Amino acid sequence: MVYDMKRPEVKPRSRLADARADAGGDENYWPELPPLRRGAYLVDYLWDAGPLEGEHQLSHTEMQNYQRNTGVSLHPWEVRVVRRLSAEYLNEMRAAEDKLRDAPWWKTKAQGLALGANQLQNSIRSMAAT
Repeated sequence: MVYDMKRPEVKPRSRLADARADAGGDENYWPELPPLRRGAYLVDYLWDAGPLEGEHQLSHTEMQNYQRNTGVSLHPWEVRVVRRLSAEYLNEMRAAEDKLRDAPWWKTKAQGLALGANQLQNSIRSMAAT
């Protein structure tokens, strides 16, 4: 007798989705981010311009167009910072595809391990319930 041992299809979830599930399924949950002491307005410019240009960091041309279209006048160093934030956003987005990578909002390795253990426990419970 041959058994068809198909694995159940598991849809990958983001770490944010996992964190929201651990927060009781609250779709409005966002992990606490470190406070910005200075320069928060530059993050606002990043989000206003759009953090990426397709699958690339914001270009100088895109920043020039953003300034012209919005009437914002940034100093050269501010443009460099916004572009650097864009590059870091892109790097983090790509690195986040690795499910074994620590989430950037974990304060300690122990917090990440506890979250992983909780996810494993929930997975086992859901398999046992079926």
